[in-house]
Amino acid sequence: MDELQDDLLKVKKGYGVQSSTGAFSDVPEKNVEVIAGYLQLVIDVTNRKKEIDVLKIFKNARLIFSDSYIKQNDVLWKEHVAGTLREPFDGQFESGMQRALKHLPKRDNGDEPALFYNEMQSGKKFLNDLAHQRYEEALKYVKDKYSIEETELSEETFNKICKDLMDRLYAWFLKYCYKET
Repeated sequence: MDELQDDLLKVKKGYGVQSSTGAFSDVPEKNVEVIAGYLQLVIDVTNRKKEIDVLKIFKNARLIFSDSYIKQNDVLWKEHVAGTLREPFDGQFESGMQRALKHLPKRDNGDEPALFYNEMQSGKKFLNDLAHQRYEEALKYVKDKYSIEETELSEETFNKICKDLMDRLYAWFLKYCYKET
C-alpha cells in the first residue's frame, strides 16, 4: 500500500494523528486540513465552474458550531452551515474523486468502497435536504442512520452528523492517500 500513498499531504510527525471525538468543532485542525486538501484537489482537477475554497468552508462551519452568538442570532444557522458544507460534494463527487485521486478504490471494488461512496452520497443528500428546508427528509436520514427520532433536528444531532462525515473522510484519506509517520 505504501507505493499508493500520495505525497501531496504527507504527514509530519504528529500531523493528524489525533482521533476526532466530541463535536464538529473538536475535529483536529490537522484532520480538517488533510480533508480540505484532498477535496480541494478533487474540485480543482474537475474544473468546476464555481470557485470553492474547501478549507474556508470547513473553518467557517467550525466557527459557527462553536459560536453561541451566531447560533442565537441566526435561526437558520444549521441550514446555512449545511448549504456550505455540501459544496465540496456537489457535482459528480465520486467520479471527481476517481479522476483526481486515481489510486482510490472504485465503488465496484468491494463492499468497503461501495459503503464509503454510499455514505458520502447520503450525507450530501442530508445536507442538501436541510439546506433546502426539507426537514422531513433530513429527519428521515437521522432516523435511518442514527436511530434517533426527532421532530426537529437538534444541534447535538447535527453536530454529530457533520463530525461523522469529517471522520469518515479523514479515515478514507488516511487509508488510501498518505501515510502517517
